[in-house]
Amino acid sequence: MMKDVFKYENREKLYDFLYSFGFIKVKDEFTPETFGNFIIILSKLDNYYLIYSNDRSRMTISISSKLEPNESIPLSLVKQYINSENEVEIDDNDEIRINKLNSFLKENLSKIDFMFSKENYFDTKRKIIEMRKKDFDDKL
Repeated sequence: MMKDVFKYENREKLYDFLYSFGFIKVKDEFTPETFGNFIIILSKLDNYYLIYSNDRSRMTISISSKLEPNESIPLSLVKQYINSENEVEIDDNDEIRINKLNSFLKENLSKIDFMFSKENYFDTKRKIIEMRKKDFDDKL
């Protein structure tokens, strides 16, 4: 799929992958002095941002609505919600985890577009929060 996509120097592969789905780059910032941390933000339609961030060698992907740009939802939680999974899949290997999330993104992009549209975002956020609360309560 996209080998080494989580490495900053290979970000052009990420852009090629996402541009084909209508994303545009908004921000690309690399800070080598802080453990090689980086953040890449892409925009989809007028609805949301897709955020790839690497902090101390741990890559995450999240989605932030343009209605609440300072809040984001991890793509792993969106995946859990869409697939009705009981728990978020945990994989310590960044390459495997990120490739799985990118595959999920590709296969479910129309659902994600719908969920994060301006009309549906707050309902989506509420449902994901309820799912997490239920997960938490079930573990008590």
